[in-house]
Amino acid sequence: MDEALQHSLERQAVDKCRAGDKDEFHVIVSLHSTAMFRTAYGITGDYAQAEDAVQDAFVRAWKKFNQYEDKIVSHVVYETEVEAAAEMERLITESLEK
Repeated sequence: MDEALQHSLERQAVDKCRAGDKDEFHVIVSLHSTAMFRTAYGITGDYAQAEDAVQDAFVRAWKKFNQYEDKIVSHVVYETEVEAAAEMERLITESLEK
């Protein structure tokens, strides 16, 4: 997808979400889920764990949605996703070491 089009769709979705249309968050999910999964899989090395990390990241992103101000949502969602995947990998590593 063209970067300008993606940014435009994201901006529209953000505006609608801020106006109270919670269903519009699915646009943000569809715009970023594939790239987020690739990143999470690269961190965790496990398909199911990567899926869980992406889902967790979107839940965290939704909870922080109104804190984004004018940040580019893709950056905030990506940062949240990396944090979720890294946390999942840390928990798995700790459980294996016990």
